[in-house]
Amino acid sequence: MNSVRAFLLNVDYADTGGVAKWRELKPSVSIPTSQLSLPKGSTFRLMLKRESDGKVFRLFDKSFEPYFYLLPRDGVTEEQVLKVAGFYQGTRVSPVRIEQATRKLRGENVTLLKIFCSHPGHVPVIASELKPYGERFEHQIPFVIRYLL
Repeated sequence: MNSVRAFLLNVDYADTGGVAKWRELKPSVSIPTSQLSLPKGSTFRLMLKRESDGKVFRLFDKSFEPYFYLLPRDGVTEEQVLKVAGFYQGTRVSPVRIEQATRKLRGENVTLLKIFCSHPGHVPVIASELKPYGERFEHQIPFVIRYLL
């Protein structure tokens, strides 16, 4: 697998219907070239400076999916969660898929539902609709910051 070692100068998220906001960030990253693609629809735009020769270049990554976690109340099933819907800019939205994930919570290993959405704007909408279903986690992290984590 080929990779490029570079310093991250800027990153933002853009989709065909929105305006992106640049954020100044400067961590060092190594990105496998197999995970990169040309911009098409929603994408992360990375501005990087190659470590070997100092050349500045742009990369586009459309593989990252927005998500958050839910600790479901007793009796709440994945099927019930998948049926929950809300409205984002006049369009009905619901979770795309759910995975189970084990995380530490208050020092204990717990099984959470990792809820995937099709657009970053859907995360707060679906998370608010899921409030009665259990405790939500990481639904307020800005999408660009989540990408870097």
